[in-house]
Amino acid sequence: MITYVSKGAAGRRLGRCMLSMLLAVVLACTGVAVAPGEAHAAKKSATITVSQVQKHFNGKVGNRALGRKYNHYCLMFVATCWASKLKTEYYSVCCARRYGALNRDSKSMANIPIGADVFFTGSGTRCPSCRRPAGHVGVYVGDGYMVHSMGGRIRRDKVADIAAVGNLSYYGWGYHEGVKVKADKGKHPRGEVQQVEAGMGEVTVSGWALDDSSPKKSVKVKVYIGAPSAGGEEHVIRANVKDAELNETLGVTGKHRFSTTIETNLSGKRTLYFYAVNIGIGNDQLIGKKTVTIKKAPPKLSRPAVKTLKAGKRTVKVTWKATRGVGGYQVRLSTDKSFKENVTTRKAKGAKATTLKLSKLRPGTRYYVQVRTYKKQDGETYYSKWSKAKAVKTTGKSA
Repeated sequence: MITYVSKGAAGRRLGRCMLSMLLAVVLACTGVAVAPGEAHAAKKSATITVSQVQKHFNGKVGNRALGRKYNHYCLMFVATCWASKLKTEYYSVCCARRYGALNRDSKSMANIPIGADVFFTGSGTRCPSCRRPAGHVGVYVGDGYMVHSMGGRIRRDKVADIAAVGNLSYYGWGYHEGVKVKADKGKHPRGEVQQVEAGMGEVTVSGWALDDSSPKKSVKVKVYIGAPSAGGEEHVIRANVKDAELNETLGVTGKHRFSTTIETNLSGKRTLYFYAVNIGIGNDQLIGKKTVTIKKAPPKLSRPAVKTLKAGKRTVKVTWKATRGVGGYQVRLSTDKSFKENVTTRKAKGAKATTLKLSKLRPGTRYYVQVRTYKKQDGETYYSKWSKAKAVKTTGKSA
């Protein structure tokens, strides 16, 4: 049984609750609004395991009776599920938006713990009490999914998909008041980060990861360059390399080692966080972190093309199309089609340069011309590939 507990004078509390309920009946015809008198804080706490959370909430998915009962009442659905499972009491708060504001523990969408309430702001319906968009709430059940009441159904959807709904925005997550979630013993993934080496625009990593609830399966590893809670850049790799010696040490079979190179545009001193992704029962687990200094990746320079060649008796004027973001252009000319001998090289500084005149050439001679872009970065000069060679013959008679 669910009990609404007064924090102030009982008469005033009851009056506000009844007024809110009356307004909710009038307004709850569209959107994903929540009912007044929904859960805020439990009066006693209780503990539940990760596997119990998953079984309890996943078991509600597709229940038509619950879908009709909690249509527009997402927070009431969440609160009632917790209360019925854990026998907790709670008093009311006006809407999911308000509940999220009071109970949010993190703004991050990365590594949401199983059993946490997931909050969203917005909604097509306004709360009858605070008159603001009512928001939305569900319970995270792992692997990116949440269970919630929406559109007259109890659904299991990706958190990211709900965050992409037109009038909803992801707000964060937090544990339900009075609910403590603990991992099932020996069922969460584990692992070790053994190597982290930074290069230019890349980081090479290696180690192993294993989920004891599914020891034959390969585990995904999420690598964050920067703290996940601060929006670190996420990369997903897989521990899918077979290592007989490692398997013997761990007493398992299958593929559990990871060894790969991660490319990134980030540079400077960065901390990498490694999370083994849970397969069955349990939560994703931090298996290591390492701080390294990443050098800037070499600039990606596009190859230009020679547009025109205009020859004089002892000159050739080269024209090309300007390329954004470069430091300048390099032009080379040779009487040898393979550019192995008799090569003359000149530079045109600046991205806007589009012509260069080469002089002191021999009259009546065929020359081959190429152009490429260049850019300086951290004291080094980087070049694009040479353009396709074009030929031109100077005027006059050869000596």
